[in-house]
Amino acid sequence: MPTGFHQQLDALTTTIAELCAHAGRAVQGATQALLHADVALAESVISEYERSCAPQPTPNGTPSSCWLCMPPWPAIYAPLSPP
Repeated sequence: MPTGFHQQLDALTTTIAELCAHAGRAVQGATQALLHADVALAESVISEYERSCAPQPTPNGTPSSCWLCMPPWPAIYAPLSPP
């Protein structure tokens, strides 16, 4: 019988697998948009990224956000940011 820890670990494993699949689709779409100069596809990839980072309701009703979503140039890289 799985313990609470094992159930959480299984849920985390599933979430990470889903995030990896989502990232793979995003990279594939972004690559195709770049190779074919497809602005509409690029915009759809960006829109999907923004949608995936929007706060989502949790089981207890409070909003949460994707902790993996970061801006393209985090503040830590500010000295490296393009002008």
